[in-house]
Amino acid sequence: SLFQAREAAVACVAVPLAAATGLLAWGGPPARAALTARPCPRLLLFGPARAGKTALVRGVAGAARAAVVTLDWRAPPAVGGASPPSSTLTSPAAAAAAATTAVATALAVAKAAAPAILYVPRIDDLFVREASRAAGGGGGGTGPAASPTTIPARAFRPALLSALSSLSASDRVAVVGEAGCPPAAVGKDGEALAAAFAGSLVGVGPPGRSERVAVLSDAASSRGVGWGGEGGHASPPSSSLPSVEVASDLAGLAAATAGYSAGALVDGVRAAAAAAAAASSSPGAPLTASEFLSALAAAGPPPPAAA
Repeated sequence: SLFQAREAAVACVAVPLAAATGLLAWGGPPARAALTARPCPRLLLFGPARAGKTALVRGVAGAARAAVVTLDWRAPPAVGGASPPSSTLTSPAAAAAAATTAVATALAVAKAAAPAILYVPRIDDLFVREASRAAGGGGGGTGPAASPTTIPARAFRPALLSALSSLSASDRVAVVGEAGCPPAAVGKDGEALAAAFAGSLVGVGPPGRSERVAVLSDAASSRGVGWGGEGGHASPPSSSLPSVEVASDLAGLAAATAGYSAGALVDGVRAAAAAAAAASSSPGAPLTASEFLSALAAAGPPPPAAA
């Protein structure tokens, strides 16, 4: 569940960062010195798209009072404020230089903002080859196909591994990677990915019932709206979702949405809030169960593996 993943991530990342920063009393100066001499905290989060992995990273960063610096290896590198022409990355030497520069820049930003989390999304696509993924049945590939101006994985991977080995806890920078599937699903390539994170792996699945209540409540309040009652039953146009007695009963809504990711729930609230605003002349019109469940059903059922 999201709660279990958050607890594990806090223990693996937030606590060491806070200790290295001096926010926690950790057995006195000798113990803190021994702690900061260790390698930097590392964590690999894996799970389906829209499971809430990025939001989890932000939450862990908040717990450690840390900044988040994103290193997206698939984003075209900027040279003088513009993306380089594709021909500049076809040469292995040019690609290696671009990768080294991109990683070094992100590390410098993270160290300057320390304590910080260096977040590397879609890292499974960086480590795992397509042939290996197909053979293992992995579910990665969470991002778009690499563009001609993207640094090739073969150049970026060694630059990132070198950066990981150079960091220590005294830098007050943790590294968190995001993957769409567990490393074990893709064989030897997955073993290399797990080894890069020293075996610190946390799966992020669909939120539990109480967590869905919190997601629904927070998603509505962040948009300045509440949940309003509509009386009777609220039945979505999908036999896969049960009716809900009262729209304001978040526990009922949570029970009706088992298996949906946190991202899907937030999207449903967003769509329902837009529908409520369009149907009402008053701002902040309350959400109803029928609007929310209809929006959720229109987006499709939850993935079978997550249900």
